[in-house]
Amino acid sequence: MSEIWQVLIFDLACVVISTTMLSKWLSTWHPATHLLFFHIYAITYRGWRLYFGAAPLYGDVAGYSVVQPDEIFRGILYADLFLLLFAFASRKFHLRYQKKQTLRKTSRIWHQTLHPNLFWLVIAFCLPIGLYVFFFYRTGRIEDTGLANYYAMISFWPISCLFILVFYYGFRWYLLVPIIFYLLIVGLQGYHRFMVVLPLMYLLTLYLQRINRLWPNWIGITAIVAVLVFFPEWKYVGRAYIQDGLSAAIERAGQALDFSSERGERVENLLDQMAASLTMTDDRNRFYFGETYLYALTLPIPKSYWPEKPGLNQHVVDISTRGRPFKTEGRIIMLIGESYINFGILGVLIIPLVFGWFLSRWCVQATSFELTSLSRYVYLSLMITFINVFRDGITSMVMFGVFQNVPLVLVVALHVIFPKDDDPTNIEQQSNGTSSS
Repeated sequence: MSEIWQVLIFDLACVVISTTMLSKWLSTWHPATHLLFFHIYAITYRGWRLYFGAAPLYGDVAGYSVVQPDEIFRGILYADLFLLLFAFASRKFHLRYQKKQTLRKTSRIWHQTLHPNLFWLVIAFCLPIGLYVFFFYRTGRIEDTGLANYYAMISFWPISCLFILVFYYGFRWYLLVPIIFYLLIVGLQGYHRFMVVLPLMYLLTLYLQRINRLWPNWIGITAIVAVLVFFPEWKYVGRAYIQDGLSAAIERAGQALDFSSERGERVENLLDQMAASLTMTDDRNRFYFGETYLYALTLPIPKSYWPEKPGLNQHVVDISTRGRPFKTEGRIIMLIGESYINFGILGVLIIPLVFGWFLSRWCVQATSFELTSLSRYVYLSLMITFINVFRDGITSMVMFGVFQNVPLVLVVALHVIFPKDDDPTNIEQQSNGTSSS
């Protein structure tokens, strides 16, 4: 892969340019920050690993179609284009907002602070169900009957309920203890790393906003780096714990510090998968024109009741080939690949512009409200899914932000039905206030 060095230099330049363009407005909770981190992890780091000799996708498997250097070159180029356009749109919004210092007025519903009577009603309903599924399904005491994915989503409800309480009441020890207990259990299961990472992101962001800081101190940054280094090994650590006990899990965790060339085989090759999907889309010669987004509407219907139901990755199934069996391997084509498979190169150009503008606007608007406002709560709860969106596509926000976070949906619904009247002076101040971003 020594042929890709030119595009890797260009990629580093794009990262620096994008960061410089938005340096005045970046924060831990800004969507561009999440995209930058994801880009560096999935594109930049992986690209240099390939340059220094890591095997590309299928490079060490006989009988499969190996991802070629020209495909990697194209994949990195599209990712750089996506990043630059996202940063450009975000910067345009911030410059416009900086000049006008005002946003279009939103509904009073989003200005109101959370109402304890309403969110305690939601917790009383969701917490028992979530705990029951979390403890009994994971121990095999609930029959699967083809509903495993739904049980996994319901297992997230307890932490969502605790999120509400921490958001409203603050970082009380009696709320943090069950959160730590929950994360320890989930972290040792090995079935869903994001069920650990997303809560940590939420807590970090909420804490920084409460102490009025944009970035964590050096201790927090060190912890983030440790999580990033450990992340590729997380699922293997959980499996080792389940199969062979704690000592095997500790030994496997130690491999996260192994930066030899062999480790390249264990680092997620998201770049390779996305790059391959571009070629596979061209070979199939068909674009979906937004059809993939409609698959999210089928999520509430179990497969057992609709055997022919298209999955969220139906488009990946369609482009799979014998030499690249993405449908059986559960491959990920990222938001870039999803944009291309829907609209071709126009998708790679338009989607980042739309996302860059509207996500930045949402960030500024939500963080302009009170610390315990409904708008800020919704933004923080969905903000932690941004990396999932960049990784898995737009439908992942529906899955992680809605179906996996039913307590959030119910809290919003109850506040819409039973709005709380706040001080009108606060509302006027919020409409013309400045953002903490």
